[in-house]
Amino acid sequence: MMTVVVAEDEPIVRMGLIALMESEAEGFKIVGEAEDGQQALELARLHVPDIIITDIRMPVMDGLTFMLALKQEGISSAVIVVSGYGEFEYAQQALRAGAADYLLKPINEDLLLPTLNALREKLQLEKARIVHDNKEQLWSFKTSAKQLANDLWNLRELEIEKELNSLQHELMKNKLSTYDMERKLTGYIALLEDEFRSAAGQELPFPRGFDKMTHHFDTFIGHIYAAMKTIRGTRNWGYGKVIQAGIAYVDKHYGDPDLTLTKIAQQLEVKPANFSHMFKTELGVPFSQYLIRLRMDQAAKQLSESANKVYEVSAAVGFSDYVHFSKMFKRHMGFTPTEYRQSKWKS
Repeated sequence: MMTVVVAEDEPIVRMGLIALMESEAEGFKIVGEAEDGQQALELARLHVPDIIITDIRMPVMDGLTFMLALKQEGISSAVIVVSGYGEFEYAQQALRAGAADYLLKPINEDLLLPTLNALREKLQLEKARIVHDNKEQLWSFKTSAKQLANDLWNLRELEIEKELNSLQHELMKNKLSTYDMERKLTGYIALLEDEFRSAAGQELPFPRGFDKMTHHFDTFIGHIYAAMKTIRGTRNWGYGKVIQAGIAYVDKHYGDPDLTLTKIAQQLEVKPANFSHMFKTELGVPFSQYLIRLRMDQAAKQLSESANKVYEVSAAVGFSDYVHFSKMFKRHMGFTPTEYRQSKWKS
């Protein structure tokens, strides 16, 4: 049974569409009707229908804006657009925006039924393909989740990085809607929790209720690195090897004006985004903030312990622009470099 929402601001047209479908269109069920795009969006959120039939011109929210809202929220219902003879340009815009088909008013069963039946056949074929793909993907996900669970428990960071990259590629390759992406990621998380329970004899330290949250891959990665930190603390393993190596590299090269998070990540052979997640999770501050603080501390040390000129100190801690260095120093230390030196030398 295909579920349908009808959105049409003209009551007579809306009631006529519904009556026609209920009497002539077998295999379709009306689950909601709306008189504007905003009401239709609320119904789409509630029911996630297989098909939405919507007028192009409606009050509050028109059909095109409604379709954009569906896409932004990841609601992958197939949309049939209804338009008048003078609105063909709008119908073309709707097709470019992803509408499955369009119908011109007035609508009769000779127009509506073939369109609905053709769309049903298309959707059923698509669902059959997804089921087939899901059987193959389930095995792939289970294998991946088992590997990731073991790597998490043993804190094998580079292996975790590779597994996350592979998972992201698997999820992204089919250009899924946000809704389908979240559904697949939810399934993967359930497998991962089971595998971690088997590997570690305890629950995966994800936030309570995470399975009920909206899942985005970046959020998932953030929780993976937070889990690593929790596991490391539980097992008294200190900072991870990647972060230890990253800190050592920064401590040695903070005077390089071209030093960036991306450059360090390349040296460590990890993705910049993942290194950023790990760094902030384990140290509690973003990389950029850590680097600025280190440079300011080193500058303060040189200003108080050496006779180097201020511009020499600026260059030594990685600033090619002396004016910018002075502004940053005052912002962090409360004094200009010269004032800071004078206060230290007086004391």
